[in-house]
Amino acid sequence: MRRSTLCVALALLLGAVAPTAAAGDGLPVPVDGAKTATVTAPDGEGFRYASVATDEHTSLLQIDPDGGEIKGVEGIDGRYSIPLVGLDGTPSGISGDGTRIVLIHPRGFDSSGGFEFPRDESTFVPVDVGPDGRMKAQSPITLRGDFSFDALSPDGRRLFLTEYPSSDYNDYSVREYDLERNRLLPDPVLVAHEVSPDEMRGLPMTRTTSPDGRWEYTLYNGGGRRSDEAFIHTLDTERGISHCVDLPMVEGQSAWRVDLGLSDDAGTLNVTRGDTTLATLDTETFALTEPLAPELTVAPEGGGSPSGLAIGAIAVGITLLVGTALGLRRRRRDAALPADPFGPGDPVAADPAPERDRVST
Repeated sequence: MRRSTLCVALALLLGAVAPTAAAGDGLPVPVDGAKTATVTAPDGEGFRYASVATDEHTSLLQIDPDGGEIKGVEGIDGRYSIPLVGLDGTPSGISGDGTRIVLIHPRGFDSSGGFEFPRDESTFVPVDVGPDGRMKAQSPITLRGDFSFDALSPDGRRLFLTEYPSSDYNDYSVREYDLERNRLLPDPVLVAHEVSPDEMRGLPMTRTTSPDGRWEYTLYNGGGRRSDEAFIHTLDTERGISHCVDLPMVEGQSAWRVDLGLSDDAGTLNVTRGDTTLATLDTETFALTEPLAPELTVAPEGGGSPSGLAIGAIAVGITLLVGTALGLRRRRRDAALPADPFGPGDPVAADPAPERDRVST
């Protein structure tokens, strides 16, 4: 399924149950996992992993990217999935160094047939990958309350979660779980500046990750209406600090058509629509710049594009040529008219220039 089609389909699905505002970097409920998904390390190296689940069992497949051969399978009791972090189906859940994968138990349905929210408990399963490539699932982590996957640190030791403590989608906090000590840290993740719920309004459309797995860049649609403004939410998974960058050039209604792409050195993040670059974000300073409008180039004497002086001379020459041509047409026409048989005041004598001979400047 193409990304645009998937975004539209999920947006329609979420229409009746999605929050009017979503915050943090995690995918808002209910779409936080899929029965079948694949993911690879942010740098594109190493194995690809795929989760295939039934209601009672999950198989995590380790796939050789060259040829698609399955190199290993880890079975896990229960239904788990590689987590999704964007409505375009962007997968996540693997550390930057490829040594750890975290799976999520996807959200279920409530008694009325709607997606379960808030749920009473949330479960995650870390899977370690040894130097020899062997996988080993760890004991499930079950947290009381509603949590969704947000991100994983480059070394796989810190798990970031978005917690929804109430039925209000705007009531949330980003939490950190220490996977080495198996405990949820008591304080929410530090934010660079306080952001009101209205500013964080919207759904995550897509995400891109720095090659080392440290930085997560997520595009939000700001609410999804024409009057809304999209924005980029950045999360530093090493220091646990986030930033928000507004995108005034992207309407919320059209954010599903926008992509994010890092430069080769990860120094800039390009915001694109098709082949057009809408803006560029400096990933160090978070300064946002828009491409300059194309300027009329000037050619040096002897070739290339004309200089400004030459352009002006050409414009004057064209004006003179047009004026001369119009004057010749008028003189030829006047010379062809017969002598005035009616005397002064005759319409022929007045003879205003026809509309087609008038030149407006």
